[in-house]
Amino acid sequence: MFNPRFESIQPVGVARATTADDVRASIRFARDNALACVPKSGGQSFGASTVENALVVDVGPLNGISYADNVVTVGAGAGLYDIHSLLDKYGRSLPTGAGPTIGISGPALGGGMGIHTRGHDRPPARSPRQSHRAPLRS
Repeated sequence: MFNPRFESIQPVGVARATTADDVRASIRFARDNALACVPKSGGQSFGASTVENALVVDVGPLNGISYADNVVTVGAGAGLYDIHSLLDKYGRSLPTGAGPTIGISGPALGGGMGIHTRGHDRPPARSPRQSHRAPLRS
């Protein structure tokens, strides 16, 4: 989503990650070059992923989603609409933001509020290195 407030702000570069190894390599590159490393999973951003002197890591292609044994596994770039569409087939839901085009990484790392986050246990923000477990709701 284009926002003219941030038009003049440009990252040093954008790495489009298609594997976990791509993400690791991007983080190492940013660290080795004294750059901030900013994840972007798609959809909207109100300036959070628009940073100067930074490498933006686009994890949008990491968008796999699966559900088995009451556990949903989602890639960092999975979109909220796709996640909720799959979970709806099983009568489940997940506390996230409300924008259908938003990628899961923002809400999983502490951003976004939606209809499911107010009445259910919204997990705290976590480090990207930690596993993120949120309650599935019927």
